[in-house]
Amino acid sequence: MTTTEATIDTANIMTLSDHRPTAKNLMQSVAMIRRAIRQTVAKLDSQRDKARCYRREARIIKERAGLFDTARIAALEALADDAGALCKPLRESLKDCGKLLVTLAPVINAGTTLAQRCEVLNVNIADRAGLTEADGLHEIVFIHGLEDSVLRRGQDWNDGEIFQALNYVFMDFLVNTREGKALGDSLFEAGGMFADLPTYRQSADGTMKRLPPRLSIVPTASNDSINLKEAR
Repeated sequence: MTTTEATIDTANIMTLSDHRPTAKNLMQSVAMIRRAIRQTVAKLDSQRDKARCYRREARIIKERAGLFDTARIAALEALADDAGALCKPLRESLKDCGKLLVTLAPVINAGTTLAQRCEVLNVNIADRAGLTEADGLHEIVFIHGLEDSVLRRGQDWNDGEIFQALNYVFMDFLVNTREGKALGDSLFEAGGMFADLPTYRQSADGTMKRLPPRLSIVPTASNDSINLKEAR
C-alpha cells in the first residue's frame, strides 16, 4: 500500500464520522481497511523472508569463507539490509491503518451488530459463544483473538492481520509516550503482570531473540529460607 493509496482510503473512510452511515457502509469500510492491511502484511512478510534468506546464506558462506568470499558476503549482507530497510515504511502503513481503526471503532461498534462485526472479521459461528454485544472491534481482535478464527484455532500466538496493525499502535503508545513507557516498565517489574515471563527482541529482519526473565527471590511459605526461581 503506497502513501497515496493510504491517503485516498483515509479521506474516503473518515467521512463516516461526519454523518450517520448505514451498517453496510461500515462493513464495507472495515473490509476495505482489512484488505489494505492484508496486502501490507504480505509485503512485510516477503521483505522479512528475503532479509532472513540473505543473512542465512551469508552466514553459511562465512562458516567456510575463503579468500575470495569477502565481497560476496558483503553483497548478501547489503541485500539483507536493503530488505530490512523496506520493512520500516510498511510497518508505518500498518500502524496508520491501526490508528484509523481505533478512530473509527466507536462509530463501527455503534452502527453494527455483534453478528455483523463477526462476519466482517471472519469469526466462525462456533467461536462466538463467549462474545456479547458489548464486544466491539478491538475486543474481538485484540482481546479474544478471534480474527479468522478457524485459520488460527489452536495457535499459541496471534498473527492476525488486523491484530498486527492494532499491535503496532499499542507498541507505539508503550514506546513513544510517557504514560506508555511507565505502563510498560511496570508490567515487567517485580510484582508486575509479566515479571516472571521472558521477553523477546525483534531484529530488523524479523528474527526474534529470547531474553530470559530476571531471577526473583521468593520466600517459602514454611520458613524464612529463600529460593531462586526462574519462570518458564
